[in-house]
Amino acid sequence: MRKEEDCSSLLYRIRPSGPMFKFYPHRATLNYYIGCSHNCQYCYARYTMKNVGWEPNDFGKNICIKANAAEILKKELEKKTWKQTYNGIIHLGTVQDPFQPVERQYHMTDKVLNLLYEHRKPVTILTKSAYVLESLEVLKKMAAEKLVHVDFSVAYTDEELRQNLEPGASTFGERFHAMKTLHDNGISVGIFLNPVIPYYTDRSLEDIFSKGRDCGIAYVMLGFIHLNRSNYADLKRCLSERKPGVDFDSYFNLKGRSIGIREDEGMEVAKHCYGLSKKYGVPLITSRYHQYLTGEYDFGVFRYRYPLVFDYVKMMKQNADRKVSFAQAAETADRFCHDNSYLTSLKWYWENEKLFSDFGHLDIEASVENGEKYYTLHSGPESMDTGWSG
Repeated sequence: MRKEEDCSSLLYRIRPSGPMFKFYPHRATLNYYIGCSHNCQYCYARYTMKNVGWEPNDFGKNICIKANAAEILKKELEKKTWKQTYNGIIHLGTVQDPFQPVERQYHMTDKVLNLLYEHRKPVTILTKSAYVLESLEVLKKMAAEKLVHVDFSVAYTDEELRQNLEPGASTFGERFHAMKTLHDNGISVGIFLNPVIPYYTDRSLEDIFSKGRDCGIAYVMLGFIHLNRSNYADLKRCLSERKPGVDFDSYFNLKGRSIGIREDEGMEVAKHCYGLSKKYGVPLITSRYHQYLTGEYDFGVFRYRYPLVFDYVKMMKQNADRKVSFAQAAETADRFCHDNSYLTSLKWYWENEKLFSDFGHLDIEASVENGEKYYTLHSGPESMDTGWSG
């Protein structure tokens, strides 16, 4: 079922207190399709259906199109707040695939990309669709000015499992072909290895790194999805049908409302990726298990980028065994952006000891002098090892 509705707004600024703000350079998202016919059984975005009067289980069957999205986006991009003071990267593909089959009829993504190019706004795209090649011309123009990067979601390469887990998405062969075509046309591409699928991902990693290298990818980005109970039940059902003898519950932490891969399982996948990254010369980046980074986490195709937490880790390494003030962190941020809202958020992370809270393998000590918060990274072979040359 499809329906069209008008929207009053489109661009959504990412919450400064969320993990995406801390680890990723994206500062806004926009979604003009509600629902996704790829119908991935683990997708967290089913909740969005309630926004248009449907049930979560309608996610893979019904699509709502924000028919006036291009018109609204044009107005928003021309506002002073966006046009003159906002240089953050905009992300397409958070709660829907921008190149799902409905795009063939409505061409919303193509319209959006042309508008973003017209206003010279940098964009990252996440997709599972080879239909991205239909927007090749505008992507080439954006790439020529370092305004676009495309990630393909590939977490395993078992085609029979894909037909059960991601029935509406492109085959893995089609995705790798699209990666290679984009790269050959000067467009930066990467692989988003998410979600990690127990049993299957580990057995597919060599294939993913090898084919990714041959396609010219900039990196493999490792991610770990968290599921609600309903999503987990659907995922487990699909996995158990393929491998009835495997105890998939043993791979997950089933406590609490959010279900994710157990820490030790995630660590083993990260270690395996680290070795393959070294073997194939493909940089590995991840917002967890930072000690296994082998490349700069900087989405480096962009001319402008907001600093990530890894920029501040680099700052701490450069000032090892010395107290670092917020003024030094603000100076680091100032090299990339001049947005007061970003500095306000950075100040909150700094004062509340949240900035380095995910880096337990680093010996970073907080202290207070005259009411001001300082941090010190204590040197040593282990405490200084962030996993990448930085």
